[in-house]
Amino acid sequence: EAALEIGADSFAHLHPEDRDATRAVLEKAVQTGESQEFLYRLIATDGKEHEFQAKAKSLSHAGVPRTVVVSTDVTELRQRDKKLAIQANVFENMADAMMIIAADGTILSVNRAFTTVTGYGADEVCGKSESEFRTALQPAEFYDDIREVLKRQGHWSGTSWSRRKDESIY
Repeated sequence: EAALEIGADSFAHLHPEDRDATRAVLEKAVQTGESQEFLYRLIATDGKEHEFQAKAKSLSHAGVPRTVVVSTDVTELRQRDKKLAIQANVFENMADAMMIIAADGTILSVNRAFTTVTGYGADEVCGKSESEFRTALQPAEFYDDIREVLKRQGHWSGTSWSRRKDESIY
């Protein structure tokens, strides 16, 4: 409760590395009267760090300058972003050629190994149907089986024969 009292240090729970930058943004909001957007971290009483996205706007009320700060806790969002970045890095750096395909068969993404092994650039395959890159090296049932596994398990992993852009087999 003491932290909520008038005159209490509103920066007491700010991450030490964010104090100067946050203070500078708030001062700019007061001086210019323009809204300022910024990020900052708070240290909770349990010691955990939380990240916030905020917008500050200064105004005058009865001749007294006031600043309103609206903040959104983006801790979980940032953690998901970091996890996705790690997963994307793993996908991109896998030694095996991989592609991510939407339910309708559209190629969404390929990794670096795919472009190296096949000779196709990502821009040549992404947005196209994976069926355009099938070859007669696999029977039609092979692709039907893959679709069945995808429906049941949500993913498929395996090995297949195919042709590179230069028509050689891999």
